[in-house]
Amino acid sequence: MKPSVEYEVINIFENGDSYLKALLDAISKAKKSIYVESYIFELPHPSEELLSLLKEKYSQGIDVKLMADGVGSFRDIKELQAWSEETWIPLRIYNPLPWRRQWRFLFFPLFLIHLLWHSRRLNKRNHRKVVVIDGYSAFIGSINFARSHFSIYNSLPWFDLVAQIQGESVSILDRAFLREFYKSQPNSLNFWSSLNLSFKNYPKWIPLKHKIRLNHNFVLRFLYWRDLLQRIRTAHSRVYIMNAYFVPHKTLLRSLQVAARKGVEVVILLPSTTDVPVVKWFAPIFYRKLIHRGIVIREIQNQMIHTKSIIIDDWAIIGSSNLNYRSLIHDLEVEAVIDTAPMLQKLLVIWQAKIAQSRVIHLNEVLKLSWISWLRYRMVLLIRYFF
Repeated sequence: MKPSVEYEVINIFENGDSYLKALLDAISKAKKSIYVESYIFELPHPSEELLSLLKEKYSQGIDVKLMADGVGSFRDIKELQAWSEETWIPLRIYNPLPWRRQWRFLFFPLFLIHLLWHSRRLNKRNHRKVVVIDGYSAFIGSINFARSHFSIYNSLPWFDLVAQIQGESVSILDRAFLREFYKSQPNSLNFWSSLNLSFKNYPKWIPLKHKIRLNHNFVLRFLYWRDLLQRIRTAHSRVYIMNAYFVPHKTLLRSLQVAARKGVEVVILLPSTTDVPVVKWFAPIFYRKLIHRGIVIREIQNQMIHTKSIIIDDWAIIGSSNLNYRSLIHDLEVEAVIDTAPMLQKLLVIWQAKIAQSRVIHLNEVLKLSWISWLRYRMVLLIRYFF
């Protein structure tokens, strides 16, 4: 049966604690399958409670699979693999770093060739944070299973958003997960079996009317990016952006400027501090261009914003995509469209609460930088395609 393009948004979570509680409750009720993928898994906490429940569900005959990114979860890969061997739950590592297991060949000439061969894919990461249950219910957002997202481990947890959705169209996430799962590092399956299963689960063509936005091929990346730019340019009243790592492509800058010239309220809410300092090095270049065109830039104080959300008139998205070159070109991402009145209103309430905790960045703050600083920032732009 062809999946419906519709789904119901059950809830929007704005902190890791409430998300984890709802997630564990949903997993405990699973009947058929549980597929979990995240950029970061940290052990023993906070992943321990999740992994314990997954082990219990697997023992009940539920199809449980887990996928972690080879860079995001680098420090805990050995522990995850030990857990997988102990529980027999299938685990895959997306694009693992080659030198972790190939260091013993350092003194062989072929090692350099081996490293170069694998390096072509090292910049491609699985940045999705998705849990799919029974092919009907899913959690999509920006929360990793990392201590920084939860108040029990962090006195000031990062601010994130996660949408809980359910409906027949969620089954596309099953296929997207399985495709990457069988393409990733094999365990019990041989190479050709994994490749065959990967193609078998390749998600079918996803037109723009679908509300789950995946970017697993170039065509989808282009179509969804063009759709976002068009929505910004044709906005009527508001464009609200809340994003963790803002290194925008020039087409996004132009689209924001077009919207602002039409009198649309364009506000960009960013963190004042970040866990990736190089992102802040880009800021003055973009800030000056945007503020000069009447776009309001605000920075939230005393809390790290890690969420990725955009509100355009009566349409919004929540997901894992940053407004940077990594998400646009390199990484696997996913977004859920929010277009129902109750959930849009909830998003707007959250937006206003965060606006109250932020301050406006004025043009003179950017212009007073020394010419040496400007030269440094310009040089940093040369490496923007990696961030």
